[in-house]
Amino acid sequence: MLSDEVLRDLGQQMSRVPGVVGVLLGGSRARAEHAEGSDVDLGVYYEGSLDVESLGELARQVAGPRAQLTLPGAWGPWVDGGGWLDIDGVAVDWIYRDVDRGADLVE
Repeated sequence: MLSDEVLRDLGQQMSRVPGVVGVLLGGSRARAEHAEGSDVDLGVYYEGSLDVESLGELARQVAGPRAQLTLPGAWGPWVDGGGWLDIDGVAVDWIYRDVDRGADLVE
């Protein structure tokens, strides 16, 4: 299981990638319902252009050289991309969310 400190540090590193405006913990970990084998869901909220190359470099640093991320839009219009990573034996899902698209819903 990844500690809260490790997740906080990872979120801070992710938030420094150009385009990323926030990283939010989701799923069972966010609800404090996780178990030993639970995955970790990280919402990667971005605005404008997401620097997928820099985000991919970070993914390879923390999850190994085979870590891969999609381009925005690869998964569809709402949860629009990301990657399924293995960090220290824990499944960690990076899930892109376009802030501009969400803003369209409240205008």
